[in-house]
Amino acid sequence: MATRIDATQSEFTRGALAALNEAKTIALAHATLAGVLAGPDVANTLLISFNALLDPLIEKHSQREG
Repeated sequence: MATRIDATQSEFTRGALAALNEAKTIALAHATLAGVLAGPDVANTLLISFNALLDPLIEKHSQREG
């Protein structure tokens, strides 16, 4: 789920959120490919791992100025 980028946030924060949301999109694509090649357990493991890394950063930058 992508985080909405608020126009009142600084350019740095908007850029960070955009990059992190793009990373989540790429992570989903990689997990999908892994699921096709290696099975759903691998895909779920990758999704959990990516979300554990990216979600705290998205939350941090979402709350920074908003």
